[in-house]
Amino acid sequence: MNTSLLQKDPRTCVHFIRASLASMATFGVEFAVLFVLTEWISLHYLIGAAAGFTLGTVLLYKLSIHWVFYTRRIGNRQFEFSAFTGLSLLAMAANGGLLLIFVELLSIHYLAARVTAALCVFIANFTVKKLLMF
Repeated sequence: MNTSLLQKDPRTCVHFIRASLASMATFGVEFAVLFVLTEWISLHYLIGAAAGFTLGTVLLYKLSIHWVFYTRRIGNRQFEFSAFTGLSLLAMAANGGLLLIFVELLSIHYLAARVTAALCVFIANFTVKKLLMF
């Protein structure tokens, strides 16, 4: 973890642990949606991943404002949700790109690829949201 974040706010460790737990919970929802839409409804894995990510974003926002972070930098809640969603869309694009590379180029199963992509994007996503929003 970036030590400058710790120097700015000593609660960053608590935030990081809570963000990790919240992300694991929302990832469970995302993963289930991906599996159901891909395996049971026969949608393309990228569509399933995007749908799961969208649902996970809303859930993660709720957890972030009510449990993960103690303070909020943005006073306007509509703007805050828009900013959170915008950052999440960037994370979704990164996840989708990594999924495409892992599945299509490296022949990794789409579910294993989704776990790997989530791990790759989590740290950057937490850091950006912590610095800009909370």
